Amino acid sequence: MSHPAVIAQLTVAAEDLGDARQGLQQTLDYLREQGQPWSFSGVLRLADDPYVISKVGDLQIRLEVAAALLERAQGQEGSAEQRLIASSEAVIASADALQAVGNIQHELTG
Repeated sequence: MSHPAVIAQLTVAAEDLGDARQGLQQTLDYLREQGQPWSFSGVLRLADDPYVISKVGDLQIRLEVAAALLERAQGQEGSAEQRLIASSEAVIASADALQAVGNIQHELTG
């Protein structure tokens, strides 16, 4: 049986990861449908701006890392300490991803 702290952390990590994915999708939808490029960027769509592409790519990497750590923590075997460390890593990565999505969402969409 898992320690209650591990279960709680895995729940929080999964919720944060889901919120981060939803936030990224909302940002992408806005950029594609309503975003206007900077006048001197030389692109016709905001979604084609290299800066925007790099920011979105960074977010996607953060989400993939958080998802991988969550998956690993959910299947973690071993001592209670090992499971707690794995779940802590997952919750930190998912919280970081969620915060990064919020920051970039604000930066790119206003």
